[in-house]
Amino acid sequence: AKIDSLLLEKLTVDVAVQIALMNNPIIQVIYYDLEIAYADVMQSGILGNPTLSASVLNSQEDTGKHTEISIEQNVLDIVLLPLQKKLVKAEYQQVKFQVGHAVLEIIKDVKTAFYVLQADRHMMTLQKDVLKAAEAAVELAERQYKAGNINTLDLASHQAALHDAQLEWMENEAELFSNQENLHRLMGLTGANPKLNIEADLSKLPLSDPDLSDVIRTALAQRLDLAAARWELGIFKKALFLARTEAVPDISGSMVKESSPDENPHVGPGIELDIPLFDRGQANVARLKAQLSQSKKQIEVLKQDIRSEIRIIHNQMDTKRKAVEYYRDIIIPVHEDVVHASQKEYNFMLLGAYTLLEVKQDEINARRNYILTLRDYWIFRTELERAVGAGLINI
Repeated sequence: AKIDSLLLEKLTVDVAVQIALMNNPIIQVIYYDLEIAYADVMQSGILGNPTLSASVLNSQEDTGKHTEISIEQNVLDIVLLPLQKKLVKAEYQQVKFQVGHAVLEIIKDVKTAFYVLQADRHMMTLQKDVLKAAEAAVELAERQYKAGNINTLDLASHQAALHDAQLEWMENEAELFSNQENLHRLMGLTGANPKLNIEADLSKLPLSDPDLSDVIRTALAQRLDLAAARWELGIFKKALFLARTEAVPDISGSMVKESSPDENPHVGPGIELDIPLFDRGQANVARLKAQLSQSKKQIEVLKQDIRSEIRIIHNQMDTKRKAVEYYRDIIIPVHEDVVHASQKEYNFMLLGAYTLLEVKQDEINARRNYILTLRDYWIFRTELERAVGAGLINI
């Protein structure tokens, strides 16, 4: 019901993300990792079951049956239980970070798909103007050809341009359908494609972008995959401490009751322990030491990768911002001035209709390039949000 009500409203990028978080089946699959990890936490707090054994022996001298009953419990399990719980809880926390990181990846995918679809719809509107201009040029050319004012080559050139525009329209329609389907999938919308009341225009540029050094500092403080790697390091430290206890032999305590017909029952404690002559857990300790050192190096590598990734994305985003501003402030106004001046000259019969159509198409193409560049800016900004691990507003 909540999703249906949201779909009735104008679909913004934030609403699309909200629906995806509630409805995307991939996220629901990811959340089960938390339940699986929590089951391990529950199991870590449960002692191993005691062992009950019993035997009945018949006397060869027909003096009756000899019975022995014992119940046995591993004492070392009781001692190590708190440490095992801490280890598994650390693993659970690591899974939480990994799940959070995976969810942020899906949020990034939803935002990217939304911006792509927004741009596609805007591009279809502009392509329709290009198609109309090409049709008008062919219609004019056919009249001029019948009047004998242009030759067959000129007519064919205009017809070819129209065919190219029609083919591009069909390709854009197919791409629009694919990108629309991709957004539906990420939002978890199944069945027939619902008609999304998507916000028409891409958002304008924000007033400013965060400083690169602030972005890197924030990423190193809150990236969830980095947090998961740090928790993994702690897990290996705890696991190494536990592994060293394997040098201590397993100790099992028991209570034994022995009885026979001709004797009073005997009851008393028993103890059983392994003798660590060969396997003292040295191989497991060596492996965990190596994994601990490896984990430290992986954290350093991940930090380096994060810095490099953010520098690249930040540079790409900054380049797109400058290009958007250039299109908005210089290129498009220049094309508008050219169209305006050409229209005046056409009205005074100083300029041909084909030239007017061409300058109008140039203006449309400039607007298309502006839309594509603005789309790329928002995609890179979304990539940067994912690379930082949070939104950029408060940075």
